[in-house]
Amino acid sequence: METGFKGKTGELTNNGIMVFFNKFVKPKLRPLLAEAFCDVEYLISQNAVGNAYSHLDPDYEDEQKGISPEGRDDLVTLRFRAGWGALMAPYKRILMGEIFNKLLNTTAGYLSELSEKRRGYAGGSVNWGLSKRRVTLQVSWMS
Repeated sequence: METGFKGKTGELTNNGIMVFFNKFVKPKLRPLLAEAFCDVEYLISQNAVGNAYSHLDPDYEDEQKGISPEGRDDLVTLRFRAGWGALMAPYKRILMGEIFNKLLNTTAGYLSELSEKRRGYAGGSVNWGLSKRRVTLQVSWMS
């Protein structure tokens, strides 16, 4: 009977997390990413897949003169951290640790899928499992 109760409560918890994620977190993720990557575009060349960045918007180029590709990365990171903190801090306060961690895992998986879809449109290869793990590790320090 105990295993049946644990199974049902676990199922209810997972369903609750998915409903919470779909209603409150998911609708805010795309705007968060749009804001984080606002006015910054990257072009990855075939020769230097690692860190070959090129800004593509000629009208915006004057506003970004003197900013290295690493500086643009820092700008994106700062914007994302600010948006992430504003999004997740209230939920961290009201949810218990284990449930918040499940919400983080769900969110990391979704962010990974968005990232891979975007990368797939750019002609990159898709490795869902590895990417989800990386996003999970990178997001975990922000919680």
